[in-house]
Amino acid sequence: MSLRKLIKDTQKKTNPSYFLKYFKQDDTYSIVKANCVEVEQLEAGTSCRVRDGKDFHDGTIVTFGDKKDVSNAAGDIIEKIENESAENMEKESAKNMEKQSAESMKNESDYKAWHNKKES
Repeated sequence: MSLRKLIKDTQKKTNPSYFLKYFKQDDTYSIVKANCVEVEQLEAGTSCRVRDGKDFHDGTIVTFGDKKDVSNAAGDIIEKIENESAENMEKESAKNMEKQSAESMKNESDYKAWHNKKES
């Protein structure tokens, strides 16, 4: 590895150009330029403040690095959220089908009991 590449890689780790942030107040993720972030410690999971014009928002660092690395991490998170959402929808659908089936069987049983009573 050349010295130039080593220096460049070190700068990426110590002076990242982008951050992936999680904002708890509205449960969102965002890619933010480093010059908009106030952070004391450069670690994933660390709290930080993000400047948006004159306003500041509290967030948590998810990851940091160049734009490509941060975008890839964001894509992975979105994919994970979508997969969890699809699994939850499937589970909910299965529960609803079981419930409808049980109600249908109960209604059929009630009808048979009513019909037998009527014939007696």
